Amino acid sequence: MADISAKLDSKEITEFLGSLSGSVRDINSGKGKYVRAMYPVIFPDVIKHFDDEMGPDGKWDHWSFQYELFMMKIGKGDNNILQDTGRLRQSNILALSQGKRGEVRLLVNKAKTKDNFPYALHHDEGVDGSKSSHLGNSRPFMWLSDSGLELVAAATLDFMLRGKA
Repeated sequence: MADISAKLDSKEITEFLGSLSGSVRDINSGKGKYVRAMYPVIFPDVIKHFDDEMGPDGKWDHWSFQYELFMMKIGKGDNNILQDTGRLRQSNILALSQGKRGEVRLLVNKAKTKDNFPYALHHDEGVDGSKSSHLGNSRPFMWLSDSGLELVAAATLDFMLRGKA
């Protein structure tokens, strides 16, 4: 077996790589500075989904005929889907808690109705959180577009390198 090895014989390079591993720990922990740094990057992408009325797989389901009639009756027939009061759209908050293993949570939306119904969860993932489409009105909004993912990648690199040059 042949291999190539290199020895970093530079204090500066060794210190630089050590500082990068500290940044990686900050990112993996999913808390504090990193999450705060990502919020201005991901929030506009999620808001755009409300403007475009679109999930990762295409346009959201339209209102049911009965609901459309109801909205017209109360003078809100021209409202965008999921934007009656704007509360759901503006309820995206920093996720300062650890996600599942290997996952960094950046944004959460825990909006509920006045009756404590998990409105955000219902529309984004289905009532039981299973991302099932049998509900007919599951309208995912908590996702990142390709351009949003590219911005997160660039912002993450910037976060890792900030103050290291």
